[in-house]
Amino acid sequence: MNNKILDKNNWIQSTEKNIGLFVWHYSDEIYSSVYGEVPVHLYADSKKDKNDINQFNFKYILQVANSIDDYFNKAIESIKDELSKKPAEFGINETQIADYLKLPIEEFPVSSPRLMFYTEKNIFIQYHYADFPTVEYGPGIGVTFENDVVTSVEIQGHVEFTEEDFI
Repeated sequence: MNNKILDKNNWIQSTEKNIGLFVWHYSDEIYSSVYGEVPVHLYADSKKDKNDINQFNFKYILQVANSIDDYFNKAIESIKDELSKKPAEFGINETQIADYLKLPIEEFPVSSPRLMFYTEKNIFIQYHYADFPTVEYGPGIGVTFENDVVTSVEIQGHVEFTEEDFI
């Protein structure tokens, strides 16, 4: 169980200098049976009270953390769906699609996920490593959930955050 996630003392606040987001980093990581330890972050828009960690729904965050592999499965299925519709964006051809679609989650060529929560019931899972010819290392592939429903799959479309970006 990930009950420590409810303790607000387990979150470290910092500021993302470049885009005005206020960020809390979970001092621990949650565990996925597929990916192992997964870092977790909270992102608040600067228009809200930047110091108020209570703007996040921690019961929802705990619910997601305790069923994280279900979210990863949904994310991979959504990436596969996007891959089947737009293989060229992944740098693969029509004849390769079936090979990728039949891969189980453990073998699908994405890894190093990071889990990000926003103030609403919005989640962004960013896979830093995606082994597709046209997907850039680092930003990789991101999957957005709104109220537990996948709303988008982004390729090379998310800013990569590094420790140097935080104050």
